[in-house]
Amino acid sequence: MPQLTINGIRIEVARGTTVLEAARLLGIPIPTLCHDDGLAPYGACRLCVVEVGTPPRSKLQSACTVPAEEGLVVQTHSARVDRARRLLLNFTLPPAPSRKPSRTWLVATVFAASASSRNSRLASSVASACGCAPSRCAPGPWASVSGAGGGKS
Repeated sequence: MPQLTINGIRIEVARGTTVLEAARLLGIPIPTLCHDDGLAPYGACRLCVVEVGTPPRSKLQSACTVPAEEGLVVQTHSARVDRARRLLLNFTLPPAPSRKPSRTWLVATVFAASASSRNSRLASSVASACGCAPSRCAPGPWASVSGAGGGKS
């Protein structure tokens, strides 16, 4: 059973566990849009990005696709991670018209709902923009736009 460190907390998990699952076992919220517990990891939205390793040689990787390995060191909310998530979310969200909530408000809302973002209304309204809906859900109007084919076979 591999032992890893997440935000300075050591945890031992079963082989095959992802960093996202290990963080959830510790109660550490990591925002996601495309992750679904019942499906294989996909990592399309990259919103679950974490910093793996120790600076200056650390890398940003998606927590839902990185397997927990012996000695792995992970930071889930460093300044670098927060900047990357904001950038990714700004690419994912379409520009908000002036009569609707601002993009800043939408970004803050998604971050506030990080632990349950998969179930939030906001997450489902932007899911197709990140590419997860075409690859995970039934075919829809987004299939022709994204090129993903509207369903995972």
